[in-house]
Amino acid sequence: EYPSEDFEDPEINITDNHIIYNWTEKEFNLFPGETITITFDTIVTEYCGLVENLAFVDLWNCSSSPDPCHLTDSDNAYVNITAPPPVFDKWIKDPDSSEWVELVDVYVEDEVTFRIELTYYGNYNLSNISVVDQLPCTLEFVEGTADPEETEFTEDLKIIWWNISDPIEDGETLTIEFNAKVIDDSCGDSGINTATVNAFELDEPYTASDTAGVFVLMNTPPCQPDINGDTLGEPGQELTFRAIGVDPDGNDIFYKFDWGDETQTDWIGPFESGQSVIQTHIWEGEGEYSVKAKL
Repeated sequence: EYPSEDFEDPEINITDNHIIYNWTEKEFNLFPGETITITFDTIVTEYCGLVENLAFVDLWNCSSSPDPCHLTDSDNAYVNITAPPPVFDKWIKDPDSSEWVELVDVYVEDEVTFRIELTYYGNYNLSNISVVDQLPCTLEFVEGTADPEETEFTEDLKIIWWNISDPIEDGETLTIEFNAKVIDDSCGDSGINTATVNAFELDEPYTASDTAGVFVLMNTPPCQPDINGDTLGEPGQELTFRAIGVDPDGNDIFYKFDWGDETQTDWIGPFESGQSVIQTHIWEGEGEYSVKAKL
């Protein structure tokens, strides 16, 4: 920041860890009470504890002064450069927004994606990394979905291990993703998934854990559908029927019609909740038949 228009940009020379601002060949008029401010940015290249930053000034007052003099001064500032601890996080992907969050609402039969992240900071590396993930009663591991591939998992698909052979360096992140299937809603809100990491920085052990989870919503069964249509007909005549089902949760509905003559349709759909569904059928023989639809 220059105090007046009488200043010109200095020559700037950078050698090793020195920055020299040189005005010896420039217009430089600094009057009593005026201040010149120099600002610059630096990048941390290593973690080395408390370091001192020195600044020196070397100048002469105006050479035309009756009493010219040489002025020097110095000052310093300190920076404590230490590595932050490693960061270990567990996330689950929101199926609606695709954002990584800590808790999502799901239904039984849904499949969700988990992410584990380990970021290291320091002058060495993090090695002998072992990650274990413990799934709750509501979830089970989906084989073939892990990236990187898991080292081992239990027969009940509840615990997964990763043994990572390659170390991670300063600023690097190890990322693990895998899918789990929602299998049970009887556990209520206990769908918390815990991941734990054990590793070493040189001979110093490092361990951490984090959680993410699901809240399994109770899927209320659809209401019994209303059926209406033709009530009389002749053998061989095509009759038409209409069914309307409503799902309290607003989910789509599949229908299956039973014609009462030992025949029935396949599951048809999906249809929106409250949508009218029309089906036809032909009976070959005389009789009374009870038409049913299930959801």
